[in-house]
Amino acid sequence: MCKEARDLFGRAAGAAPDNSHVLQAWAVFEKQQGNLDGAHNLFERAVALDPRDAYVIQAWAVLERSRKQWQLAKSSFEDAASLERKPKSRAWCYWDRAKLANETGRGLEAAREALPFLEKSVEAFPMAEVLRELASVCDVLGLHDESVRYASLARSAPTSRQR
Repeated sequence: MCKEARDLFGRAAGAAPDNSHVLQAWAVFEKQQGNLDGAHNLFERAVALDPRDAYVIQAWAVLERSRKQWQLAKSSFEDAASLERKPKSRAWCYWDRAKLANETGRGLEAAREALPFLEKSVEAFPMAEVLRELASVCDVLGLHDESVRYASLARSAPTSRQR
């Protein structure tokens, strides 16, 4: 089954050599199969074809998070967010970038790193989960008035699954 899928992806990539989304789909397949290095190489090719495609760059960032390539994942989430036109998608990119701060740092350091990305996420599209996380980060940083304000806003904001 995997060989057949790889053959199909290879043929699709050959038939549409300038289509970054074919390479992205193939990369996601390779990631699911545990071939993280192969997926990385496919994403490199996809981004080289279209370095302004936020969707492909965000998917690459997710892969690099799996590979524990923290700096590349962080910069890719930031790049995707700066290129993304859809507010909710841009908010997700910034939120994922903030989550990386918590995965790679601790305590105050992680909170300080996450704060601006959480704020940008909320600015792009306020989601209840992000607002609650932002309230928590503000609390860790001793920004209690902001923490209370964000927690209050979270109660009336849509969740990430709404809209």
